[in-house]
Amino acid sequence: MPLSFRPSSPTDALRVASRARPIDRREWEGLDNDDLPLADKLWTGIRDARACWTALEEDRPVAVWGVTPHPQQARVGVVWMICTPELLKYRRLILLYGRRYTKKMVALFPLLVNVVHRDNHVSIDWLQRVGYAVEFEPVYLLGRYGDPYIRFSLCATPHSLPAQH
Repeated sequence: MPLSFRPSSPTDALRVASRARPIDRREWEGLDNDDLPLADKLWTGIRDARACWTALEEDRPVAVWGVTPHPQQARVGVVWMICTPELLKYRRLILLYGRRYTKKMVALFPLLVNVVHRDNHVSIDWLQRVGYAVEFEPVYLLGRYGDPYIRFSLCATPHSLPAQH
């Protein structure tokens, strides 16, 4: 069954967080120095997002992603995503739609940024294929576990916008 997409709802936070890929869980839970459950962190992301979407396999959410305003830079968006293992069955489709939704996000913020866990190879590959610049150096040891994170970004210039195939 193909994926469908819709704006995210607060209930998506619990439904995706409970089945998140282990590396996504580690990335999200470890990045902050608090003990909030993953579902609460994701709910906050949905609530604070300027734009936020959910991918559904039938009626079951398999990914949530969005963009929130950077707290100190008005024209910068902090892009984020969390998914379940089921999403990996749709790699080509996610690449196609990832490019489309990235264009929607850069229409809101000319610069998209964030960090990704260095061991999140699926996400790093996807980010690069969609058109984000991934900076493998320096590595930042962040959060409660001191895990390695690397930065990624995409600037809304005509040459950096992801192509659609």
